[in-house]
Amino acid sequence: MFCRHCGAEINDKAVVCVYCHKPVRADKTAGSGYHGVIGFVLAVLALFLPVTGLDIVCGTAAFIFSVVGLARNQRTGLSIAGIIISILAVIGAIVMLFDGTYHNYYII
Repeated sequence: MFCRHCGAEINDKAVVCVYCHKPVRADKTAGSGYHGVIGFVLAVLALFLPVTGLDIVCGTAAFIFSVVGLARNQRTGLSIAGIIISILAVIGAIVMLFDGTYHNYYII
C-alpha cells in the first residue's frame, strides 16, 4: 500500500505513515454523522414552535440527539448549540405553560 500524502510504500496494516507521520486511513466516525444536525434542527424548531406539548417533546428530542452527537464526536459545534437551544426552549415552554402565556395554544 502507498501513503496518499507522501506516496511512500508502507505496510498494509499501517495506521500512520512512518515517513510523513500522517494518518493513512481517515476515521469515518469523527466529524461525520447526523445526530448533531438533527439535534440542532429540532432545537430551533422547539424554540419557535407555539404548541405547548410539541415544543417540550421537540426540545427533549433535540437534547437527546445533541448529547448523542456530542458523545460520538459528530458535529460538535452543532451538538453544543443544540444542547443549549433545546434547554432554553424547554425552560421557556415550561415557564410559559405555568405563566399562562399559552392559554390559546393548549392541546392537552
